[in-house]
Amino acid sequence: MDTAIRITLVLAVLASSAALAADPAPVPPHAQVRQSLSDEQIATILQAYDQREIAVAKVLLDRSKDARIKSYAQTVLDDHTALLSDTEKWMDVRTMGLDSTPQGIIENDADNDRSTLGKLDGAALDRRYLEVEVVAQQKVLDLIEKQLQFDARNPEVKGMVDSLRDKARAHLEAARALSGSLNSSVG
Repeated sequence: MDTAIRITLVLAVLASSAALAADPAPVPPHAQVRQSLSDEQIATILQAYDQREIAVAKVLLDRSKDARIKSYAQTVLDDHTALLSDTEKWMDVRTMGLDSTPQGIIENDADNDRSTLGKLDGAALDRRYLEVEVVAQQKVLDLIEKQLQFDARNPEVKGMVDSLRDKARAHLEAARALSGSLNSSVG
């Protein structure tokens, strides 16, 4: 290669590097520095979330008198039971347990939700359940979209994350719609 061409290429690379250094592109949230989760940690988070959804749905199936709420709770129970089964099969193959849950990544507040819901009856129970569901579904969607979808490396784990995201979106939309219909029938 001709010396003049090489010098021109080197100068072009240096000039573009200097321009990039002077005006760096913003770093998207998912690429910012944070601790990456392993597939096993992701599976453990999915497991804990599914267990939470199952526990809370069971409370409503036992206590709600509204057929629409019971139908929604049954859908949540069925969906998360299936998702939990898939996650646990994947985890069993790897002989791992819940001990790998990263501290602070997921708040398993099913006990608090069950306790709160267990004290309510009728329309108050139904409204509070839907409020709890909207918050829980949004939390898991945020976690998936900000971290889990980027950290999952194993194709099966990626599939489980995608399945949970799809179910959480559907449950969030259904809870919001049901909440709106309960509120409009009250007033």
